[in-house]
Amino acid sequence: MGTFVSSRYGTGHQNYQRLEVYGEQGALIYSVDDVDHIQVALGPAFVKERVMTSMPVPRRFKSSDESSHFARQNRPGIIHAFIEAILDDKEMQPNFEDGLRNQEILEAIEISAHERRWVDLPLNN
Repeated sequence: MGTFVSSRYGTGHQNYQRLEVYGEQGALIYSVDDVDHIQVALGPAFVKERVMTSMPVPRRFKSSDESSHFARQNRPGIIHAFIEAILDDKEMQPNFEDGLRNQEILEAIEISAHERRWVDLPLNN
């Protein structure tokens, strides 16, 4: 099981991304707030005690230039996937239609909250 949380507008966060993965043998948590470390619980002792510890992210998984603000806010994997999609002439995921659908859902939520009623999708503009 895993979760991914991302927000540019969440209270108390700017460009917030957090990935959590849980399994029977352990768990790990990665957050863009601390790109140098991951939280891990690996093996029976950690699982039994429900304890996590901080470990450094191995160098091979880090960008060669972490000094700029852009590099720290835009992980190399995203940029690499974008360039690969262009070179291989394949569609990125999520794509424009996914983003448009997401915006429609956000608009429906706003309408629903403001008008205090259920809103059907797709919206009829």
